[in-house]
Amino acid sequence: MFKRLVAQRHESSFVFAVRMAGYLIALAVAVFFVVFGLQYLKYGNFGITTYSDTIRSRFYSGIEPVDQALDSYHYDQMLPVAALTTILLVTVAFTLVTAALRDISLIRRLQKKVKKLAS
Repeated sequence: MFKRLVAQRHESSFVFAVRMAGYLIALAVAVFFVVFGLQYLKYGNFGITTYSDTIRSRFYSGIEPVDQALDSYHYDQMLPVAALTTILLVTVAFTLVTAALRDISLIRRLQKKVKKLAS
């Protein structure tokens, strides 16, 4: 699958990012639907809490302003909002990596064609 994504050189990075974000959001919605549905069946309420109440592990950089920003913009958000921000960050990072790999693949193919024409 990854090789197919890199090989599609005619697709723009923006379209790829939107498509990938859509897939990840659909997956997150399905997981939330199952988890919160089971919680509703067991306890009778949805009980949507913050990310920090649900997941105890945190990543800290050791730099106080960065850690405070992480706390306020990610860890203290409601769980669905924290999941969406994580999805957006993963989408941007994966799109940047895939675009770079696609460009490297294109350069290598062009180098092979130039070597073939030169010989």
